[in-house]
Amino acid sequence: MLGILLQCFLVTFSAYAVADKISTEVEMISTISSLHSEETDSPVDSLSSLEPLLESIEDNHWDLARIEGLVLKAELLLYLNEVKTAEEVLQKIKLLANNNIPETTSIRINLLHLELLNNEAKVMEILNLHKTLYQQISTSDDSFIKAKVYLSIGASLYLLELFDGAIEELTKGYEIYKLDGNQFGMIDALNSLASVYTELKDYKLALEYHNEAYDYVIDKGNTYAQSILEYNIAGNYAKLEDYSNAIEFYTKAKTSGESADFAAISFFSEHRTASIYLIQEMWEEAVSLLLRVEQYYAKTNDNIFQFDAINDIVKAYIGMSDLDSATTYLLKSKALLTELHTPRRQIMHNTVAASLAYKKGEYKSGFEVLNKNIELIEQQFEEQQKQNAQKLKVRFDTELIESRNTALIESRKLDAIIISKQQNMMKAWFLIFCLGVLLVLTIFWALHNKEKQRELFERLAMTDPLTEAPNRRAILAFADQQITKTELNPKHNFFVGIADLDKFKQFNDTYGHDAGDFILRLFAKACKKTMKKGDEFGRFGGEEWLFVFCNSTESEIETVFENIKTYLGKQVVQGVPDSYDITFSMGVAKFDANSGNSLRDVINCADAMMYKAKTTGRNKLISST
Repeated sequence: MLGILLQCFLVTFSAYAVADKISTEVEMISTISSLHSEETDSPVDSLSSLEPLLESIEDNHWDLARIEGLVLKAELLLYLNEVKTAEEVLQKIKLLANNNIPETTSIRINLLHLELLNNEAKVMEILNLHKTLYQQISTSDDSFIKAKVYLSIGASLYLLELFDGAIEELTKGYEIYKLDGNQFGMIDALNSLASVYTELKDYKLALEYHNEAYDYVIDKGNTYAQSILEYNIAGNYAKLEDYSNAIEFYTKAKTSGESADFAAISFFSEHRTASIYLIQEMWEEAVSLLLRVEQYYAKTNDNIFQFDAINDIVKAYIGMSDLDSATTYLLKSKALLTELHTPRRQIMHNTVAASLAYKKGEYKSGFEVLNKNIELIEQQFEEQQKQNAQKLKVRFDTELIESRNTALIESRKLDAIIISKQQNMMKAWFLIFCLGVLLVLTIFWALHNKEKQRELFERLAMTDPLTEAPNRRAILAFADQQITKTELNPKHNFFVGIADLDKFKQFNDTYGHDAGDFILRLFAKACKKTMKKGDEFGRFGGEEWLFVFCNSTESEIETVFENIKTYLGKQVVQGVPDSYDITFSMGVAKFDANSGNSLRDVINCADAMMYKAKTTGRNKLISST
């Protein structure tokens, strides 16, 4: 203990000595930047070093340095899972920030905001912030901040259960870190990828990623990162029911966490170890750990984890047949519920309460508690259904009614048995208890597997992620709608256009894919600004675009073509000479309902006209009529 106190004193003393030597704001920002390093052994040490710098900044009234220091402080607090304090710091930052802050700092502020939104599961705000971050890094040359954005968006998509997108973004970040030789960034990416595969139940692949990251961490000697990886590796072993290795790595994580002054991971590891002891019915060992863990959660005011620990303590005491202690802690669990106000925790409390009632022989009481759980689950389900398809609600309600009818029939049968044969009462209530547990598990399973963000998926499926324009599926669906309109109304007509950016592959090879992506987004923007209401366009593939012009003349289409050309000609692309002109070629063909031609035939005709425009000089429009 004396050694730890001495180390803390030396770190703080050294930090104040550094702060006293700094005489300019530029020098202060440079010092803060040196703390903003992935290679720092512990966020706790970084916070200790940062506090004297923030005091010096306040004394000198350095506004820009204050923002940089507060951003770093919020980041470190989030590393340490101190979410409420980090949110308070972010509010201060927003009050101080203005248009003069560096772009990299603005991105870091948005990343802080994203992580806090992730905790609140605000889906649409999260997706809008993803767009903002993509736009910010599109003009940034900072590979480190780009990789950090990809990792943060990947983690965000993981929490939204969009696992394919999460893997794609995390892999982008990993590749950048690998190219830059940033091993700590690679560790972060590998650990995040492992978490995705854990969620996908591919625990062996998750372990491969974790072990690869673990080798890097051991080589670097970073005990803080080591403790997190050991905790995650243990979790995967536990999922594989390899409890021996799981306990071994939880023990390592606890030791590493203590060495890095990372108390949270140490107590999390003890909590998870106790969970394994509960599975193995090692009640005394589980209680010994859980009592200590519960006290830590109480001191840190972490009500959710304290509640979970208390419920595990009740389970252990039930296993030990110490029903008085189990009852005492069940009352503590009930008291915490008044602060949490979450149906999920109420259900957890009720489940443990029902188990205790059963252990006491109070079968009817236990069954009544489970009935309350059923009502809670139904309420939770109805709340979620407001945000999802009505069809799924009807289907689930039908299953729920059928389950209730089955339970009611069984309950009546058992009631008759109880009346006629009193000696069978215990067996009858036990059977009802089991049916209640099965019903709860069935409902949980249905919620987990059937509740998805359907509207979100549909929207993402119809939008090109790079340009935010309609994608191939969306524009083809729009064209099909116009055919239906033409069949119903002979006066309705439309043209199909195919456009292709001239010499786009050569442009990409010369100026890079980032510039090419910028051109594609610019073209989409030009189309949105110049096309009339009722017309539509979409990215057909690569640099090729499909247009649908409704009730238009060839002259009007020619005007749209010229307007897009004019808009593109006024744009400046960073890193591309001003003399370079962005041009495209277009072919158009009219759909004739009486010709018997399909949509594919008209598209092919327009495509042929586009290639004719290409071969006759490019940067022109040619019609088939």
